[in-house]
Amino acid sequence: MSPSLATPKDFYDVSLVKVGETGSMRIAYLQPTTVLAGAGLVNVYITGTGFVSGAVAKWNGSAVTTIFSSSTQVNALVPASDLTTAGLNYVTVVNPSGAVSNPVVLTVQNPSATITSLS
Repeated sequence: MSPSLATPKDFYDVSLVKVGETGSMRIAYLQPTTVLAGAGLVNVYITGTGFVSGAVAKWNGSAVTTIFSSSTQVNALVPASDLTTAGLNYVTVVNPSGAVSNPVVLTVQNPSATITSLS
């Protein structure tokens, strides 16, 4: 029997739950997962479980305008001022009880160069 290697999925399941919190909250995925630097306001759809009314989405630890839709859906309105630089950004959701979801990455990429004419 050969040893098995750890795969990324072995390290992905990181749920942060406030001590004493019953149940759990988890982000399953974001849409979009990538945006271009310099984009205007972006509406990020956050799908998961355990969200409650009053939940707040956080972008790199800072609260952003959040729309609660259901226990499985919230939207984060990420302002253009947070999308000026390429890099990895962490999205979490915090319920009013203080329970915090797992962090999920949203990538901001530099726009591709465009050739407008040849001479």
